[in-house]
Amino acid sequence: MNLHLINDVPDGLTRRARSFVAAHGVKVDVRPVEGHRQWWLERDIPAAVIDRMAAYQERWGGLLLPPAPQYDGGRFQVQ
Repeated sequence: MNLHLINDVPDGLTRRARSFVAAHGVKVDVRPVEGHRQWWLERDIPAAVIDRMAAYQERWGGLLLPPAPQYDGGRFQVQ
């Protein structure tokens, strides 16, 4: 578990989002997706899909955040 994400904030976030993640985020250990790769391949899950899951997990896996007091937009708008 990593309680201090100051130097471990994913790229591509706004300054406000980086600040929020650094101040309030916690990163917990998760089981790697790669451990299931063969099982998924045997069930005809495309390797490209597994690769995307692994990349997503590498960037965001285990990141826990509290609710934000305000939502400042982004890709999806809450109405």
